[in-house]
Amino acid sequence: ACSVFALKLSWVIMSGWDEGQVFFSDQQWTEDEETVDLKHVAQRKFADFLRNFREYSADGAPIYMDMLDHDPPPSTIKVSLDDLHAHDKALASALRKAPAEYLPLVEVAASDIIASIRNKEDDTEAEQPKRYDVQVMLTSTEPPKSIRDLSANEVSKLVVLPGIVIAASRCKSKA
Repeated sequence: ACSVFALKLSWVIMSGWDEGQVFFSDQQWTEDEETVDLKHVAQRKFADFLRNFREYSADGAPIYMDMLDHDPPPSTIKVSLDDLHAHDKALASALRKAPAEYLPLVEVAASDIIASIRNKEDDTEAEQPKRYDVQVMLTSTEPPKSIRDLSANEVSKLVVLPGIVIAASRCKSKA
């Protein structure tokens, strides 16, 4: 078994892979439901949610698109986790499990939507489209948990707690 491994290793080295000229291009063609962990796919799904989610029926107005299409552009928008869950359960679950990774993607998607709306209105060919800072505030109708009911597997996940936040910081270990 060791001689076969050495043979394969020498073939890779001789074939030019060790010269540092291997290029990679991510074509962003992944659209499986199970691949929400890919950030570019998640960002496109968040943008699709913000553009197309309609509250109760298909003929209703897209509520988040209406929030983003104001003059001046909003600095904050409130997004319901219940709406996101109704639109895409896997995406809502990913946001709950890793909010530090996925919440910035929601904000970038909202910023991109505002930029695309403004670029359509301006009709000018700017070299760099203006970036808009948007803070996304998440809301939920889920009943709050008591702090005493939290377990270790809920650390760094999105949970609903009663109370008022007076300070926030990253967790620090005292090892």
